[in-house]
Amino acid sequence: MDTPARNLRPRAAKSPAATVTATPTRKRSARSGSSKSPASGSSSPATKRARKSTAASASPDTGTTAAATVSSEGALVNNSSPAGAEPVAAIDADEIYDRQIRLWGAAAQQRLRTARIVLVGDLSRGIAAEAAKNLALAGVGSLTLVDGRTIDLADTAATTGPNFFISAARARARAHTDGEALETSVAAVVADGARALNPMIEIHAVSDPAAVVDENVSEDSLHKWVAGNDFVIACDVPAPVLDMVNRVTRALGARLFAANVLGLNGFIFADLLQHDYFIEDSKPPQTKDADPEVVVTEHTLTYVPIWTALDAFSFAETVESPKLLARTVTMSYLALAAVLAYWRHGNRLSSGKAHEFEAAALLKEFQALASRHGVAHVYAHVTSQELLHMFRGVHTELVTVTSMMGGLLSQEVVRAIQGKGRPVANFFSHTGDTSSGDVAALGVVDVSKQAIVIESVQLSDDDDDE
Repeated sequence: MDTPARNLRPRAAKSPAATVTATPTRKRSARSGSSKSPASGSSSPATKRARKSTAASASPDTGTTAAATVSSEGALVNNSSPAGAEPVAAIDADEIYDRQIRLWGAAAQQRLRTARIVLVGDLSRGIAAEAAKNLALAGVGSLTLVDGRTIDLADTAATTGPNFFISAARARARAHTDGEALETSVAAVVADGARALNPMIEIHAVSDPAAVVDENVSEDSLHKWVAGNDFVIACDVPAPVLDMVNRVTRALGARLFAANVLGLNGFIFADLLQHDYFIEDSKPPQTKDADPEVVVTEHTLTYVPIWTALDAFSFAETVESPKLLARTVTMSYLALAAVLAYWRHGNRLSSGKAHEFEAAALLKEFQALASRHGVAHVYAHVTSQELLHMFRGVHTELVTVTSMMGGLLSQEVVRAIQGKGRPVANFFSHTGDTSSGDVAALGVVDVSKQAIVIESVQLSDDDDDE
């Protein structure tokens, strides 16, 4: 699993892992820093140019300026030291991202440094905090947070959910205020927290009170907020609005990830348009003295918008074997898809006990989906009460669920940016009752290209000594 770095402290290089990337006809050491190619641990010209820019510049909406900049030598310089204090030693950018570069290579890290990402939706919830934290630590180029909702940090009666940025801001505010109201936007709080984790990246907060992506948002406003970004992450956006969000991302040529947590359950949907990625596999040497070979297979995935995936696609038309069809269309996927269909078709998710007509409507959506996918006989025993039990407390947030879903979400975003490894294609569902998660490929087409041997890898003598 690709895991972003958890801290910004340099780590000593003890046993670096081999990093193999597509550089034809060149033998090199498996040590990340022993080759001068851009894909190795050494700095490429593009990486050096990227380090010359100022990281985390002033936000146009909050006026907050990061307390660190990147020098022309590619070092992180702390500008927030009090007058007369000893200057903080500069930290090289490659040292900060050293563990990540050893994991996936400098070329993949450079792609992260140039990626522009915007988060929209309810950023006060836990999944948005997890995504913002992980992407900031991973070192993306730009992170924009859109949420005009306001909170009172000094409100002692307010309950704090899994959003640790808001929890920390409330704790600081209560320690330094005498009870007076301290209103601020959710986007500004999350931006400040993410900026503190990694001052080397640009972080902007859109705090306009109208910047709320809910049932009242307009398509023009959404277009304005997300324009200029490579990836759009919709966190806990109401299901009826997801169609509009997907229309806007497709019009702008941006990739979309949408994720919601519903009590013990959650889903992640991806629309990456046409996405190219590669997979590296190693082959054993043919003879004792030969070097191992690395085979790189290139793939292209063609994604579909959310309305095609959820409303038109049918597994019954693509899977011929009845046994395979029953294993492919899982209860986890059907239940989450039924709730989304129920929600997208104008019904509201009740925060309390569902009424009988709501239960009947939810079961009707479930049965319609099972019939479309050709598994109505497999799930004929499912009752409305069973579905209601699965989705009890849909508005409740549990730290265990939000942290898992937020971690998976940011992992898939990083994977998609790097183009290294197969990203989620295209609907991930998790249900707490079954403690299971499934990936359903709803209309995604995988066109594989020919596998070619890129290069041989030879371990250097000093690696053998270690």
